[in-house]
Amino acid sequence: MIIDWNVEEIFAELNKIARAEGDAYETGFNTVKCKEDLYRILWHTEDLLAKCSTYTGEDEFVRRREKQKTFKALGG
Repeated sequence: MIIDWNVEEIFAELNKIARAEGDAYETGFNTVKCKEDLYRILWHTEDLLAKCSTYTGEDEFVRRREKQKTFKALGG
């Protein structure tokens, strides 16, 4: 398989959307579209993940992320 995408570039694009959404000089009329785009990306990704195979070690990978989110939520 040839991987012809770059995760860091995808993250950079998502960060652009997030920055535009948080632009204090824009109105909610404009920034809400950015947030809607983020939701659409999230939901599309969730749909794709639901179709994926399950792999060894995947549960631990996901659990680590959940622990990170919990730690952040608790102020860590």
